[in-house]
Amino acid sequence: MINEKADQQTNCLSEINFESALAQATILDAAFAQSGPVGALHGLPVSLKDNFNVEGLDTTLGFVAWANDPVIAEKESTLVKQLKDLGAIILCKTYVHVIRLGSTDKQERADCNDDA
Repeated sequence: MINEKADQQTNCLSEINFESALAQATILDAAFAQSGPVGALHGLPVSLKDNFNVEGLDTTLGFVAWANDPVIAEKESTLVKQLKDLGAIILCKTYVHVIRLGSTDKQERADCNDDA
């Protein structure tokens, strides 16, 4: 898969959901064969930032202490539920800076604080 190659080179994925995504795609294929598309996003693979709760996946916001604590269905983000209802397939989650505080790159931070 393309995302596996990208992750191997950049380490951009915080959660990989390929097996579940393939299972969901199989279910959507069967539904399509019977009655057509499930929704406007039928079969569309989606990657989400790590600040969205997805059932069965960790949401860490960059904190190691929040790892290995998968989200339960009742805590799944509204946006994620809507995407799934429209037929989208959650493929993976991508890293974010710790609580989205900004860049960890020293030069980028220096450029942002440059008064010149």
